[in-house]
Amino acid sequence: MDTQSVRQSLPDRLIINLHNYRIGIIHGWGMPFGIEKKLLREIGRVDCLVYGHTHRAANEVRDGILFFNPGSATDKRFASRNTIGILEVGEKIDGKIIEL
Repeated sequence: MDTQSVRQSLPDRLIINLHNYRIGIIHGWGMPFGIEKKLLREIGRVDCLVYGHTHRAANEVRDGILFFNPGSATDKRFASRNTIGILEVGEKIDGKIIEL
């Protein structure tokens, strides 16, 4: 939903290597059903997938990957609650969802 100038100035995906972890960041697109599998195919092998698009908070480890979506701080059209997320990376990766 960003303007063309914003989309052109930012990458559509980003991989960050931090504390021996590979963290993939991607917004997402399309229907929310199965979005995490679709995004993993797009971004490749990661230890943590940070994504958005669904406006629904997620903080769950499956198959050794942390799937982390901070949700939406302002929009209640797609989510029943407003949230933000904090991702802590050190000896391990921990996500925290905070309801506003």
